[in-house]
Order: sequence, then C-alpha cells, then structure tokens
Amino acid sequence: IGLMVRHRANPDSPPANWQQVYPRHPRHWTHLFHNPGVNLSLTLQNLVDHLANDIANLPDGKAVDELPVYTLVQRYAAQHLLTQGVPTDAQLQMQLHLIHPLRQQTEVVLNAPWLTLRDIAASGDVK
Repeated sequence: IGLMVRHRANPDSPPANWQQVYPRHPRHWTHLFHNPGVNLSLTLQNLVDHLANDIANLPDGKAVDELPVYTLVQRYAAQHLLTQGVPTDAQLQMQLHLIHPLRQQTEVVLNAPWLTLRDIAASGDVK
C-alpha cells in the first residue's frame, strides 16, 4: 500500500507531481536497542494499511471520509507536506495505491478531493 500526495498553490495553478509518502530510515546497529523514529514511521504506515483495509470492507452507502482512520491519514499527508515547507494556504490531494511489485504497476484505491492544508490543520493538531 502506498500513499501518494501532491499539492498546488491555489485552485487555478497546476498541481505538483505526485510524491510517495513512505517512511524509510537508514539502518544502524543501535536500532537493535532504541529506535523510536523507526517505530513511529512504521505506525504511520500502519495507518495507511488500516485505511486500505477499511476501504476494502466499507459497507455500501458509507463514505470513506466518515472513517476516523481517513482523517488520521489525511493529517499525516498534510504533516508530510508542511515539513517540506509547503505553505498552509496550499491545497493537498492524496491517493491511496495498491502497489503490485511483480507487475510494476499500481492500482488507485482512493482518490481524495482537494483540501486546503489550513482546513486539515484546523480539524486537528497539525503544525
């Protein structure tokens, strides 16, 4: 499962290229004893996996944005862009992809609507 995000300055501007949000950390022998950064990244990826599972089991008539994990993944995507210096008045769009490693292709599971980073931050504690 892969989370893809892109942003644009405003509704009239062209969007940036899609970028994959997937936590990868260099390995170090000290991680055998203490690795809070890696553990946090794995937890965030687990949220993305959980969202994909919930989408697969979504009952008819229920919207994906009603799922609590959708909001958490949305905040994770917003935080990713904010740490890269994207301004809060920019817009975010995210996609959830099933990645098929043997076929070298992906399948889009979720194509979320554009939202302003400020609106996402206002719905929670994203800084």
